[in-house]
Amino acid sequence: MNRAVLVDGTNIDGFLSKYNVITCKLRNSRIKSKQLGIMEMLLSNYDLDIIFIKNGPLSDVKGIVSFFVKKENWDEVQNRLKNIGYFNEFYFLDFDSIEQSNDTKIETINPLIWKGKKYSLKKLYIQDEKIYDTQSPHNREFKIVSFDGVEKQLTGYRGNGTEFGRRALPVEDARCLVNLSMPHNEKKIIEPFAGGGGIVYMYKYINPDIDITSIDIDETLKPGLEFYGSKHIVGSSANVHLSEKYDAIVTEVPFSDNATEQVINSFTNLYNNLTDKGIIVLMCGKNQSKEISDCFSKDLNSNLIFSRELNRKGTDVVIQIWTKNFELKKELNETIESVSKTF
Repeated sequence: MNRAVLVDGTNIDGFLSKYNVITCKLRNSRIKSKQLGIMEMLLSNYDLDIIFIKNGPLSDVKGIVSFFVKKENWDEVQNRLKNIGYFNEFYFLDFDSIEQSNDTKIETINPLIWKGKKYSLKKLYIQDEKIYDTQSPHNREFKIVSFDGVEKQLTGYRGNGTEFGRRALPVEDARCLVNLSMPHNEKKIIEPFAGGGGIVYMYKYINPDIDITSIDIDETLKPGLEFYGSKHIVGSSANVHLSEKYDAIVTEVPFSDNATEQVINSFTNLYNNLTDKGIIVLMCGKNQSKEISDCFSKDLNSNLIFSRELNRKGTDVVIQIWTKNFELKKELNETIESVSKTF
């Protein structure tokens, strides 16, 4: 199934008879990451078959992307909008309204007409920034084992400050990484560099039923990661031996060049624990990206679905999506090609 379409006067009636149109606006902090935002929406709703509209309405408005949503899936897609990382405002194109109106703050110089069809623009859902702030690393509650062996609860844990210690993952990136793994298709996942638990926390927020195993070499983090809901293993993910199979590996790796070899060894060690349809979503430093990519493509014979660079507050990083499942890769090829041409 191609999840990206061009709309014209010959096919618009057919689409509008089966689909509603949702228009999404990128969060200001990720306004330059439209392709990642599109992929996040598509994969977070993979089971609901939403479709990216390549030539959607409101093309003059920066950061706007539109999707077709099956009418029977409309309510469920709306339920998931609170989970999205890179988009935070969502609007509905009403083609049935008698009088045209724009009931939003979106300013467009174009008339409210798309492919010859008049519509009204209505607010559908705006994410609650109070929830965003509550989920931010500097506000979340966490637990650690202090130097004297006592378990402590604290607010705003951001890593231990060492080269291999984890910097805090922003809410939008944590949500995006989880959503790129198709979280509503998964039952069991691994977080091999769990750190302060941003991905564990967000996975449990997006899919509370997920069975998640976290791994980290820093033993002080165990109570905090279990507090967030993971089964935690203290140790190196390059050496740990797991007997179970998992649907996904989702992680932000340590960005240090000195950590790259350990990161590659970890993915190599855990790859056999993925199911045959397993997916890997990772964020790494730009300088690590080629070595990690070579590991997956050459050593593990994995299939690259998508890879894009992102500047995160002055740090150049890369988000990569890999899969064991060649059929998934083949299915998404045409869609990825369309998304890659979007600016």
